[in-house]
Amino acid sequence: MRKFIVLFLFFSAGCADMKLCLKDEMKAAAPGKILVSGFCSRDMSYDPFLADEFSEALHFVLFVKGYNVQLIKQEEGKGSACDSPDDSAALCRDSKAAILISGIISRKEAGSFADRTVYYSATFIIRDVKGKIIGQGVYSDKNIDGPLFIREAAESFAADFTRQTCR
Repeated sequence: MRKFIVLFLFFSAGCADMKLCLKDEMKAAAPGKILVSGFCSRDMSYDPFLADEFSEALHFVLFVKGYNVQLIKQEEGKGSACDSPDDSAALCRDSKAAILISGIISRKEAGSFADRTVYYSATFIIRDVKGKIIGQGVYSDKNIDGPLFIREAAESFAADFTRQTCR
């Protein structure tokens, strides 16, 4: 029975993977205020709330970890803050923030109806007050429910971010 439980847990575990790379200047000191910008959404079935839910989850997890964090909503029809260094620098300057976290959340399906696989990924871009990229990360998983992916990706990013910065 015990072997069955171990095998069940092994095979039911997701294939989640988190990679986060921060430049040395980011690791040297804990960041001050953090902005979380709206993530861009790339979704084949178009869930209009996927990116907003992810941004809100990331904001919440960083807040729980004790960071001074603010969520920035993008205006309709305008690009993301990850589009240009100048836009990122202006957002940081206007909000008196040390860094800006933005990125892309993707969802795609592959295979037939009976043998369908759903792939999720979240790409993180971390910019400093000058708009320079000082960190990037990618979290991916497959065959997982959307809300669960959102929560796990946000928690995994925040855990790695906290571990790699002086906090």
